[in-house]
Amino acid sequence: MDVFLGLLAALGIWTVLSLLVCAAWYQVRRRVIFAREVLVNLTDGSGIRGTLVKFNATTMVLERASLVGESTQPISLDGTVYLERRNVHFVQGL
Repeated sequence: MDVFLGLLAALGIWTVLSLLVCAAWYQVRRRVIFAREVLVNLTDGSGIRGTLVKFNATTMVLERASLVGESTQPISLDGTVYLERRNVHFVQGL
């Protein structure tokens, strides 16, 4: 019985350690370098250039942003820009 309890305790410790390592690896892998200059291409064909400061599953947050067009000069946008992820086609790091 003591051997069984020892094996059970070792298995429990191994499981907890494995879960902690997996959680840490997941956090490192999904981490994005924030405060990075990006160009966000939207599904409607327009683009916004700015500094990515935060994002989650539904929202991207840009600061110091400007609206970029193909044939026009960039238009500076005041304040912080919140973009819904469903409207984002792709993001380019600059």
